[in-house]
This record gives sequence, C-alpha cells and structure tokens, in this order.
Amino acid sequence: MDPEEPIVPTIELEKVILRQLKVSDRDDIFEAYSDKEAMRFRRNPAPRTIQDADAMISRSILDARLNKAFRWGIEERISGKIIGTFVWKVENGKSESEIGYSLNKGWWNQGLMTTILSAMVSRLFEKENVTTLFAIAHRLNVASVRLLNKNGFVRMSEDREGLVTFKKNR
Repeated sequence: MDPEEPIVPTIELEKVILRQLKVSDRDDIFEAYSDKEAMRFRRNPAPRTIQDADAMISRSILDARLNKAFRWGIEERISGKIIGTFVWKVENGKSESEIGYSLNKGWWNQGLMTTILSAMVSRLFEKENVTTLFAIAHRLNVASVRLLNKNGFVRMSEDREGLVTFKKNR
C-alpha cells in the first residue's frame, strides 16, 4: 500500500485546504512545531528535529490506517505551505471524540482557526456521527480558550496543571 495514498479526506475551505500530511510536509511541520512560544501550551512533546517531524507524519498516517486518529495538515491555499494541523482522535469510538489543533505563529490572529474549527465540528457532527466533542486547552492559553468558547464549547473541568476540558454536544 502506498504510504502517501490518501486515507484522510480532503476538506476545502476558502483560505485553507485540510489534507493528509505527506513526507514532503516535514519542513513545514518542523517550522510550525519547533516554535517554543507557539508550542508552550502543548500537552504532548512537539517535534524538535526534522526526524521528529518525519515520525509525526508517519505516525499520523498509521493512526489513520488503524482508525485511531485523523490528523489533517492545514495547507494555506496561496502558498501551498502547511501552517498547522487539526486532529480528531477516535481511539475510544466515534460518538465521543477528542479534537486538537496547532497553528504556525505566523498565521495567528487572522481568524483561520475559527473558520477551521467551525467547519470541522460541523463535519464531525454531520458526516461522522460524532455526538460529543472534547477539547483540552491550558487555562493560560487565552486565544485557544476564547476560540473554543466562540465555537460553543463549554468548560467542564480543570486539572492541577491548568488543563481545562471543554465539551460540545451535537
């Protein structure tokens, strides 16, 4: 089976295309995920080397094949550059799933993630039969907390490390 054969469906929005990551995206992934400020609230370690970016891409393709998680690369239409990712974790079944996202700092504060999150939530509820979505953001990540609130996610709980769990029902 071709490792670049699409498993993750392509989703076209006005300014971005969400698509399966490819090996050729490694430099863009490394750039987006190696920025310490952009990744300071990330729960899992971000890729720190080009090899880590390669591993992230390979893992995302394998996870999609195993129906554990689907990670879309966020491609800016104008440049063709991968500027972030959106992930849908389905390990424990589709009805209640977790989502996550990261965006290259150079594209912050442009409304892109608001559009992406809204489109992906609608898609997951309507086309994938998801009934409940969860997202986790650090309480100090004001932009992410605001984004989730703007998209109808409700704060559920906060742990000792300041990670806040948000929930949205269909």
